Amino acid sequence: MDELAFARSCVAGDAEAIARLDREFLSPLKNVFRSMHFDASASDELLQQVRERLLVAPARLETFRGTAPLSAWLRAVATRMALNARRDPFEAGRTGDAVLELVSVAGPAAEVRMLRLEHASTFAEVFREAFRSLSARERNALRLQCLDALTLEQIATIYSVNKATVSRWISSARESLEKRVRNSLVERVGLSGAELDSFIVALRSQLELASLLRTQSSVGALPHPDPSPRGRGE
Repeated sequence: MDELAFARSCVAGDAEAIARLDREFLSPLKNVFRSMHFDASASDELLQQVRERLLVAPARLETFRGTAPLSAWLRAVATRMALNARRDPFEAGRTGDAVLELVSVAGPAAEVRMLRLEHASTFAEVFREAFRSLSARERNALRLQCLDALTLEQIATIYSVNKATVSRWISSARESLEKRVRNSLVERVGLSGAELDSFIVALRSQLELASLLRTQSSVGALPHPDPSPRGRGE
């Protein structure tokens, strides 16, 4: 039975299909709620609300069209309801619509987007900690390159060093960020393989790294870069 037919069987009240829905698709949603920092009791309550929303008229499961994997679609519904439970209703509605839009395209890309959304707060936290662990000079060099769009030559001029030295600073900073973020995600969320790589790729994208750095504008910035040969990377 394909997923669209399976969903229709659930809506029609097929006991066997609903039992499978509970076992294979709804029970794992508790992990979604826990990743959003809901405790066990709240997760159970949310799961029950999701089940009712899916199966009780007007059953949300009737709107499933099979354009994305059912597991991803259900995670989108669950995430939206969790956001509705936590946020201002207007903001929750806007965010929830964006969540559902993420799974409008079938395939691995939708799964990756949903995974990153589910663990967005944890990722932001571990990135903040990793960024704080860098030396002030490394933080500033990353900001100058990613936010101010300065070339290596321009940054080298600011610090009165050569371009190769700046390149080493930035490479060291990126490697440290990636290592610390990777280790923290493994420890806190238990990600591995392709799931873990879907987060790490953000650190390798100039555009995404710039977006992350904008949230850290107050972390250890040096208003006037110190050209002396202190810190790491020399």
